Amino acid sequence: MKKFTICFAIIAITFFAVHSAAISQTLVISGILRTDGNLICMGDFVNNGTLECNGKLIFKGHTPQTIKSNGKSFSAVIFDNSGNENENIILADDFVLAGIAEFRYGIVSPRENKFIFLESSTYTGGNSNSFVDGTVEKMGTEEFRFPTGNAQLRDIGVGIQNYKIYAPITIRPTVGNVSVRYYFSDEELPVWWYHNWSHEPPLTHTTNREYWLVNAASDLSSVRLHWEDNDPCTIHDFCSEDVPLLDALTVTYWDGIWKNAGGSASDQCHLCGSICSTEPIPFGTKSQKFITFGAKDSEVPLPIELLEFDVKCENNAAIINWSSASEQNNDYYIIENSADMKSFKELARINGAGYSNTKLDYEHILENVLKDFNYYRLTQVDYDGKYESFDIKYADCFNENNYITQINNYTENNNNIISEIYTTNNADCNILVYDINGVILHKSSKHLQKGKNIFILEDISRNTEILFIRITGKDFDHTDKLLLNK
Repeated sequence: MKKFTICFAIIAITFFAVHSAAISQTLVISGILRTDGNLICMGDFVNNGTLECNGKLIFKGHTPQTIKSNGKSFSAVIFDNSGNENENIILADDFVLAGIAEFRYGIVSPRENKFIFLESSTYTGGNSNSFVDGTVEKMGTEEFRFPTGNAQLRDIGVGIQNYKIYAPITIRPTVGNVSVRYYFSDEELPVWWYHNWSHEPPLTHTTNREYWLVNAASDLSSVRLHWEDNDPCTIHDFCSEDVPLLDALTVTYWDGIWKNAGGSASDQCHLCGSICSTEPIPFGTKSQKFITFGAKDSEVPLPIELLEFDVKCENNAAIINWSSASEQNNDYYIIENSADMKSFKELARINGAGYSNTKLDYEHILENVLKDFNYYRLTQVDYDGKYESFDIKYADCFNENNYITQINNYTENNNNIISEIYTTNNADCNILVYDINGVILHKSSKHLQKGKNIFILEDISRNTEILFIRITGKDFDHTDKLLLNK
């Protein structure tokens, strides 16, 4: 037997025995295909029969390839697709690996399916051009590094760009199987900015840049989060003004509140490194958790509990309002705005209350807003000079073009949620309701008409007294916590 190349649009094989072969187009196996060497597939692959490959099955296309295995497992696979798309190798059903895979080039996309590693199966390689962008499941209880990543169009402050993020996660389960999917996104992520009810001490921050959605049936002994190619440093949100802040980094997970799983990254490089939890992460039967990076500072408590921060437009003025539930050691606030979310200009300083345990309301009116300076930031400074900046708000008060002026969310008849949204122009938004465990209870898209919009979300099924409603759209992201009676 010898190596040969088959160059047909579709080749259907009922029985064939070769040393090695290169298939330039679609390969459909309807019987038995046996090779003593490698099999190179440059087109789509469909296995309706039996593949007995004693070498390696290499997916080496130049355009997107589709794999349909029909329940058959693979023993030795190489992914080496040289295309530049966000989906290079598409899985039409579950891909089951019984041996070893090598990730050289090409993003593997399971879509709604899974990439399944059986017990003792493993892989080599993995990089920003080759990973699994979808759900990866691992059978067994051995420690395993999941080859997860995400290709995503996103604006993280420098305009919309196409990011290909390779972000492995290493998990040591106690018993049972584990599945993981990585998102370079904050979509469906529970509230990540600090409130006294959202973060368990000593956590003071959770990243909104990314997260891993993990499913397991028992506790995880340890979790190690990896980052690769973090250049510029803002990709993984580890820096402030390009200065790494790895000393404060920790592993955090959502359990009705963000909790600290520990870890230290002080000896790591912000370009490429990892952090491993020091505490187990609890999982119940068939449960799901958000896991991501957090920050901690146990020595410095946050000086204020901010209830809200909002910017509305009236004529050519920006009306800036915020409220605090309590304050301690609070000297003053700084209001700034920016045209690019990077360079901010100070507009005003407002005295704080120092110490207070009651709700305080603040307002500042900025007249004659400059064109394009649409991003507003509120910073609190305490008497010791320490400071904290809160979420950036967007308001185009120069031309009042397509922005939200007010959002009110409240409950009615206990199981209904009323959402009032005011806008000065037509717009679109997404509404998400989830419980304290991160379980999605409602998800919808709405079109907003100029003026007042009222949406009634009826009969929200729930098992908890606390719900969260998140409303997002172009240049706005708003989350409210709702308390309901059982």
